[in-house]
Amino acid sequence: MQRDPVLELYLSDAQTWEIDRAKRAEKSAKRAWLVAGAATTIAALCAAAVAGLTPLKQPVPLIIRVD
Repeated sequence: MQRDPVLELYLSDAQTWEIDRAKRAEKSAKRAWLVAGAATTIAALCAAAVAGLTPLKQPVPLIIRVD
């Protein structure tokens, strides 16, 4: 059986394309986890800020005298 150079070139290109797609998928997954972690951190900080401001919402009775 004789090797076809066009077929060999096609197969090598297909293999590099598949490897490139796998690398891009790994990078995309890593980026997605970083974004998810950042969003979780921001949400936790927002919840802490609301919890920290809650005691400041206590009503303070004042007596106002009018003549």
